[in-house]
Amino acid sequence: MLERFLAIIKKELQTLPASTIPQFTIGILSFSIGLISILLMLSRGLTYENASAILIHYFYILTLFSGMFLSIPSIIYEKRYKMLDFLFIHSINEFEFISAKIVIYTFINWFVLSLLFIIYTLLIVKTPFYIVLTCIIGFLFLSYYSTSIGIFASTITNSITTSFFLAGFILLLIDIGGFLSGLFPSPAKEIFSYFHAINQFMPLSKGILTIKGIFFFLSIGLFFHYLSIIILQLQRFKGIKDL
Repeated sequence: MLERFLAIIKKELQTLPASTIPQFTIGILSFSIGLISILLMLSRGLTYENASAILIHYFYILTLFSGMFLSIPSIIYEKRYKMLDFLFIHSINEFEFISAKIVIYTFINWFVLSLLFIIYTLLIVKTPFYIVLTCIIGFLFLSYYSTSIGIFASTITNSITTSFFLAGFILLLIDIGGFLSGLFPSPAKEIFSYFHAINQFMPLSKGILTIKGIFFFLSIGLFFHYLSIIILQLQRFKGIKDL
């Protein structure tokens, strides 16, 4: 199992430079980083606390959507070029395939954004190291959460546009749903407020690594991770029946 899992990761790394995924993602990141640079220049005179809060909010959003942009095309391209059949012929099961995809894109997204975050916070804003460290740990779970949702969306449809729309809708629904929890009476208010994702992440901006926040992103990531495997299994079974 481990050998097949590593083989998928190796194959993904070899084919990634030839795809449009890196160029597309780099273009989005370049625009986003340029935008945050302009915002910081226009916000001179802010304390490091305020500047750090702006950066953490910005990188929170960037991590969510870059994880989605990175992961969605990979599954779509596998479907378009009939690579899924080739992989399954070689006894690679759905769990290994989906898990390897999620792992590789989670770490690519996390590594790139963490590196940029360190440059902006430690070298430019002079954010305390302990806050930077907790945020980087949080970005790892956040990357897993967004990548799992992106992979899930791409298993449902063969359209990149539809997958982007679906994944973006899920990410926004979780955050906006939690934000609107104040409109509900108790106990619904307390239940829905838990799903306000950015509130689960914000303690990290104060250097507080909470078990509740980690569990939130990990559990939702695992939920969509599992759903992706189930959907791919159903699609494979349907394909076998249609033969």
